[in-house]
Amino acid sequence: MKKLLLNPIFLSCAALSGINKLLELAGYYIPFIHAYMDDFFCMIVMLTPALFIQRKYVFNNWNYVFSKWHTIIAIAYCSIVFELILPLQSNQHTADLLDFVAYSAGGMVFHLFINKPQLIPSTSRAERNISNASSLV
Repeated sequence: MKKLLLNPIFLSCAALSGINKLLELAGYYIPFIHAYMDDFFCMIVMLTPALFIQRKYVFNNWNYVFSKWHTIIAIAYCSIVFELILPLQSNQHTADLLDFVAYSAGGMVFHLFINKPQLIPSTSRAERNISNASSLV
């Protein structure tokens, strides 16, 4: 169900991130927010749609949740790419240990408050077919 994508934490983070980007495009920078807000929101805004896709298209199970290792790997991946690899490739990117802290905090918020089963009874395709067939009789 789309309940996951309507999670207030996810919607708030996506909206605040978008507002921050619009302010930056307009030339307004709030130093602490500019430096760390996107990194904090990154895990929430990235992992929530990823979980939705896994639930809907891969497992067809709305109770599926990422393990803590999935979240840790996502944090490690973003940290390595954005804090180690990109700064080596371009002067526009800088490595910052506090960015890793922000990724970790965002990952914890995702894992603790968004990454929850939707408590919808899961039925197999065979059970749905039996149910549909019996309702026709």
